[in-house]
Amino acid sequence: MSPQRQEELSELLARVFVLEPVQGLAPDRRFLHLHHDWLTAGEVTQRTVARLSAELRRYLDDKAWLENRRIMEILRGIEARALEIRDQPPDGPFMELDEMAPDVRLVMDRPLFSPPMKPEIDAAIELSRADDIPADALFDRVYVDKERLGRQVRRLLQRRAQVSLAEVAAAHPFEHGLAELVAYISLASDDPAAIIDGQQCESIVWTDADGRRRQATVPLVLFARTVSAGVQAGAAP
Repeated sequence: MSPQRQEELSELLARVFVLEPVQGLAPDRRFLHLHHDWLTAGEVTQRTVARLSAELRRYLDDKAWLENRRIMEILRGIEARALEIRDQPPDGPFMELDEMAPDVRLVMDRPLFSPPMKPEIDAAIELSRADDIPADALFDRVYVDKERLGRQVRRLLQRRAQVSLAEVAAAHPFEHGLAELVAYISLASDDPAAIIDGQQCESIVWTDADGRRRQATVPLVLFARTVSAGVQAGAAP
């Protein structure tokens, strides 16, 4: 605080101190020298901050010196070890890096939260009385008899020890198209003697109900003869 501002504050304090409401409170006359006490306290505070800064600076200097000393010890150890194995370098890689460049992930690059959309589904179906919806599609279902397909496979295995799905389809053309193909693959997956080779493929050809030629490429499926199949084959008429 400049001397001019100190004099101005002293005059203002003197004017306030002589007011009758203030005199009725019996104020302490030390309030007239309040700004001088502030100056003294500010000097003490500055000296305290200076001492704390000096202690902190000395602590940081000591810490930096210790860290530099530790770094130099590590470098000297690496240098000594390198000199020891200079004539006998190690085999294979002797140093590895996790990544060639740092992976920087900034906070502001993250996308903002988007609340999930909650669709409003109205399960009520309103139909006018004049609308007539056919229900034939509900009853038009394809049933594949897996027992019949299994008998067809076992019948072919009576003459051969192994038969592929393409050969089964050639001997017994599909009646239900893709559904029957899936049923044959399901039989093979349930049969421990069957083989499904994902490394090889085979083409299955059939004709649909409209007379169009269909073809599907599936993994190679091989049905093999088992003991139970041989017993059934011998028992069959």
